[in-house]
Amino acid sequence: MAAPQVHHLFHAPIADHSFSADRETLAIARDSTIELYGQAGNAFKLKDELKGHDKTVTSVDIAPKSGRIVSCSQDRNALVWEPSPTGYKPTLVLLRISRAATFVRWSPSETKFAVGSGDRVIAVCYFEEENDWWVSKHLKKPIRSTITSVAWHPNSVLLAAGSTDAHARVLSSFIKGVDARPEPTAWGERLPFNTVCGEYLNNSAGWVHSVSFSPSGNALAFAAHDSSITVVYPSAPEQPPRAVVTITTQLLPFMSLLWSSEDEIIAAGYDCEAFRFKGGEEGWSLAGTLESKGRPGLSDAREESALNMFRQMDLKGKAKDDTQLKTVHQNTVTTLRPYESSGDNLTKFSCFFAPVVRVPISNALVIEQEEPKVSEEMGDSPVDITRTTRRSTSTITVSGASPPWIEDASGFNSRQSQPRLRSDESAAQTGGLDSISSLQSMRNLAYEARVHAVHEICLPATRKYLEERQANLRLRTAPISLRCPGMRRHAPRASSRFTPYAVPAQSFGNPSSTASELLDSATETSTGSLLANVSRICDGFWAQAQRDRLHVPDTEKAAVQSMRHLLHWAETIVNTPMSWMTTHWVFTHGKNLCAWLGDSDGRLKLDRLGLSLQTCWTGWHF
Repeated sequence: MAAPQVHHLFHAPIADHSFSADRETLAIARDSTIELYGQAGNAFKLKDELKGHDKTVTSVDIAPKSGRIVSCSQDRNALVWEPSPTGYKPTLVLLRISRAATFVRWSPSETKFAVGSGDRVIAVCYFEEENDWWVSKHLKKPIRSTITSVAWHPNSVLLAAGSTDAHARVLSSFIKGVDARPEPTAWGERLPFNTVCGEYLNNSAGWVHSVSFSPSGNALAFAAHDSSITVVYPSAPEQPPRAVVTITTQLLPFMSLLWSSEDEIIAAGYDCEAFRFKGGEEGWSLAGTLESKGRPGLSDAREESALNMFRQMDLKGKAKDDTQLKTVHQNTVTTLRPYESSGDNLTKFSCFFAPVVRVPISNALVIEQEEPKVSEEMGDSPVDITRTTRRSTSTITVSGASPPWIEDASGFNSRQSQPRLRSDESAAQTGGLDSISSLQSMRNLAYEARVHAVHEICLPATRKYLEERQANLRLRTAPISLRCPGMRRHAPRASSRFTPYAVPAQSFGNPSSTASELLDSATETSTGSLLANVSRICDGFWAQAQRDRLHVPDTEKAAVQSMRHLLHWAETIVNTPMSWMTTHWVFTHGKNLCAWLGDSDGRLKLDRLGLSLQTCWTGWHF
C-alpha cells in the first residue's frame, strides 16, 4: 500500500473539511470562518477566507458539480456560498431552528441539502425560484435528540440520519417540484415527505456517530459509541430487513465511516487510525488497519510501552516520555471524506482529526490537527478574577495565563529568588550558628505577619459580602411600602396580590416554604471566621442554584465550580504552613478571593502588601 500524503496546514482545531471535485480547492471549517486552500505543487496554500458566521462553523461541504459551498454554524444559520469572478457571494438560508446546526451535506443532485441540528429536526433546504430564496422543510418525527450525522441515498430523496438517542433512521425528503419521482427501491415505493423508511436501534443504546449508504444505496451502515458497526440490508417496504449484521470490536469507538465498495467499509475514530471491514449479508469482519502491515500490533505496542514505563520508574525512578503514537494520526480521527474514485469503488479518501491538518491518502489523504504548544513560562501578575451574574446565579470568569485554583508562583525563580544566607567566615566561628538561627526566626516571623495581614484583609471582605447580601434579601422581601416610603400605596385589587419574588414551582424539601424562608436559610449573618464566612457564602450559592436549576442551564455546575474555588482559596489562606513560597501562594489566593467578592479596597491593600513581600523576599542576604 502506498504511503499516505501528509499536509500540515496550521496549528488550531478544525471542525470539518471538504475537497472540490477537481481536488484543487480544500475548504476548512476553522473557528467562525471557512478557509479555502489551493493546491500549489505538492502543498496547499491559503487563498481565501469566507466570513459570515458569528459562532463556530460546525460543518462545510462543496458541491462537486456547481462548486457551491454550504456551511452551518452554532449561530443556528446556514450559508450558501456562490462562486463568482470576484469571489464567493453568501446567501442566508432560512433554517427556522432554535439550536445549533451540527451537520450539513449536499444531495447528489445538488438541488437541496440537509442540515442536522440540536433542535431535534433536520432542515431539508432547497432554492425557491419564485422568492429567490433558500427555504427549508423540517423532518421532525420520530427524531427525539440531536442529529450527529446525515447521509444521502444516491437517488437524492432518501436521507439517513444518526442521533444521540441511539437511533439510525432512513427518512424521505421528497419535495414536490424539486425532486423527480424516484424509482422503487427496497426502502420504499411511494415516498411522501417525512416517511420513515427504517428505524434501527444500537444494541447498547450508544450515540450514533456516523451513517453512510453503500454505493448502490441497498445497504446502510452506522457506527455507534459502543465500538460497533451495524450494516442493514432492507428487504421490502414496510417489511423487516433481510439482514442486520453487527460488527463488535475491541477497539475504541469509531467517529466516521464510508463505503469503499459494496463489500468494504473504512472506519476511523478514537484509535487514531483507519480500519478496513470486509463482508456481506452473511457476515462482516475486521480485515485490518490501513497503516503499515509491518509494524507490530497496536495493543502489543501499548502493552510493551506501559511495561517499560513501570520498569524504568522502578529501576531508575523516572519514566521515558512516550507520548508519540506509532500511527500517522496523533489524535481522534473525526471525519472521513471521499477523495478519488474509480467507478463505484473508492481509491483514496481524506480524513482529519480534531484538536495541523494531515490529509492519509494511503489510499488516504490525512488531515490532522496538532495540539497547540503551551509555553512553560508564566506571567508576572496573578490571574484577574471577575464576577458575573446570570439570572441571579454568580459564576466566575477567569482571564490570564493560568486558572485561579493553581498555586501560581509566577515571576519567581526558585534558585534566584529563594532567600539565601551570605557565606561568611564569621558564620563558622563561635556564635555564628546562633546568629543564623536568630535571623531565620526573624524571617519566619515576618512571613507569619504578612500571612496574618492577608487574613485580616480577606475576612472583612467576606463579612461585607454577607452583609450586603443580607441587606438585599431584606429589601427584596420587604413590603412595597417599606421599600419605597414616599410611594402612595393603592388599594390592591380583589383578585390580585403583590408577590415581590416568585420562586420556581418545584419544592425543596418543604413544599410550604416561601421565598423569604428559602433565602433566609441560604444566607446567614457573618461571623469572625474566614472559613465560616466562606462556607455560608457557598451555602447561599447552592440554595440559589437549586432554585434556579429549571430556569438557568448548568447553574448547579457553575455553583459547584465557584464553591470549589472559594473553599480552596480560604483554606489556603488559613491552613497553609509558613514558608517563603507558601506566603506567595497565600498572597495570590487572597487577591483572587477579594477580586471574586468585588472588594476593590481589599485588592488595593493586597497590591501594596505585595510590594512589601517583594522587598522581604529579596532582602534576606546576610
